[in-house]
Amino acid sequence: MDYLAKSGSAEGRYHIPVESVAPPEDDGGTFKSAIPVHESLTLERPLLRPALKGRAQEPKTLRGYENFDSNFSVFIEPEKQTKANVVENALFLSTEVPMRPEVLLPHYFRAVNKIPLTFAQIQKIIESILSRNGDLSYDYLPSSCEWNVAFMRGSFSYKAQIHVYQDFEESLIVEIQRFSGDRQPFNEMYREVKNTIIGVKSHRSARVYPLPDVPALSEGEMVESLAPVVSMAKDQYLECQQSAAQVLCDLSQHEGMHNILCEAGSVEALVGLVRNGMDCTRQHAVLALANLSSSQSCQEAIISEGVLPALLSLVTNGPCSSTVMGRESARLLANLSDRLASRVFSALDAEELKLWMASVDDLNDSFLKQQAERARCALSAVIDVSTQG
Repeated sequence: MDYLAKSGSAEGRYHIPVESVAPPEDDGGTFKSAIPVHESLTLERPLLRPALKGRAQEPKTLRGYENFDSNFSVFIEPEKQTKANVVENALFLSTEVPMRPEVLLPHYFRAVNKIPLTFAQIQKIIESILSRNGDLSYDYLPSSCEWNVAFMRGSFSYKAQIHVYQDFEESLIVEIQRFSGDRQPFNEMYREVKNTIIGVKSHRSARVYPLPDVPALSEGEMVESLAPVVSMAKDQYLECQQSAAQVLCDLSQHEGMHNILCEAGSVEALVGLVRNGMDCTRQHAVLALANLSSSQSCQEAIISEGVLPALLSLVTNGPCSSTVMGRESARLLANLSDRLASRVFSALDAEELKLWMASVDDLNDSFLKQQAERARCALSAVIDVSTQG
């Protein structure tokens, strides 16, 4: 894919060997399109050296550079490149913020709100936004000024990274990239972070589309209509399992559907996905079970399936990608323990449960710890009674 680089009246061409890039999103110029998932996972920022003679014609005011490992030629202003060479080592030694790479990925902006913001101000804003969203979990790597972010809400999920870089012009650059998952929730997070940092109020409002006027299904008809979805969840093909888990996860967010989902046999199907599904399928299955656990009509069925030991093992510290499942597992245990603590206690190994209860105080994630403490409180009463007996 050929691109045109311009500097004043001069121009030059460079080539990026990416076969398919999604068209830019229509967002008023705010966004550029994300690189496709299968390409972004292996994307490496280019190592630059002077381009070989005989390559594309270089304009007089630009200097060509080329990647060592691919046909990726980039033209950079010589004045800026010279300045980079002079100050690069000093910047790395004098600040914790890494220098910007020569190539930035599509979603980035300068952290300027009337005046350039400091890294401490940017960090406070980013972590404030990430921390107050219960559907998000993140890990912060101070050595590289980087946040790894995982999101899951219903069937929507994504993984992303946030970087902060030092720019040449005494300002910082925030780069936020989605590496897998759904675009819509990622864009919402990107807008919130960007608008908060640069001090712009978002005027976007959600579009509301009226539902068609159709007769309501009876409860028996809804149970019957769910039979193909439950059958897909038990299918041998992973794609069928994943699609079924997403549908059941979305339906479980509506409390009025809980009894219908239970009658349709979805609890058994979801437990099977927790035990044998892919990671993304397991996430949706755990979230669906956690939603169903809030209804009394589903609680006995969940306990009877014998899935509690597997869920208890997920309620522990780990990377942000596993924290989401840990939160939902803890919520499920807390919901069941509030009403059926003795049944939960009987379904778990007593020694493993005691070890887990002792580890609750060491949990790092606040949402995870809150639900785990709720479960521990209800189970402690049962343990005390059994000990006295």
